[in-house]
Amino acid sequence: MDIRAFKYSDYGITKAEEQKVLDYCRKTPNEAYIKAAISNANPEMVEQLYKSLVHRASHETMDRDGDMCIEAKSFYAYRRKAIYEIYCLITLLGE
Repeated sequence: MDIRAFKYSDYGITKAEEQKVLDYCRKTPNEAYIKAAISNANPEMVEQLYKSLVHRASHETMDRDGDMCIEAKSFYAYRRKAIYEIYCLITLLGE
């Protein structure tokens, strides 16, 4: 199945769990944990996904800045997968 077709429900994540991950990303000081989880989603896009999750940067904003080399639909698919990977990390750490 194409990653772009995956929704949060395909990963078994609810809207509340998605928000929990975003809150974790924006509040935790542990950049290394977040980036390690993101690298499981796409190791080539760690910095862009990190910037999106932690600093709320959209694909459009990063594309304007010249930081993007991938279309928006694919970017947001990898963002969903990164959220899933971080969710797994949070669950593993018991947070």
